Amino acid sequence: MAKTKSFIMLGVGFIFLLGGVLWFVKVQGQIADFQSTLGQIGRLLSPLLRSQYQMLLSKKMAAAVLSIMGFIFMFLGVVNLSKK
Repeated sequence: MAKTKSFIMLGVGFIFLLGGVLWFVKVQGQIADFQSTLGQIGRLLSPLLRSQYQMLLSKKMAAAVLSIMGFIFMFLGVVNLSKK
């Protein structure tokens, strides 16, 4: 039973980590457009572009948190497996 719990933690951690990294890379590509010279001018002139940029930054942080949670789950799963 304890091994099953550890493997589930490893699996969930891997999914979270992989999902977070992929999401982070996707969002970072979109953020790069806003950080170009033309994108900065657009953010300066358009409140809509500014709010989209802020939303992308929030998504980037959420992706980073998801990746960290995945790493923690994987670490705890490995620790639980090594204890048994």
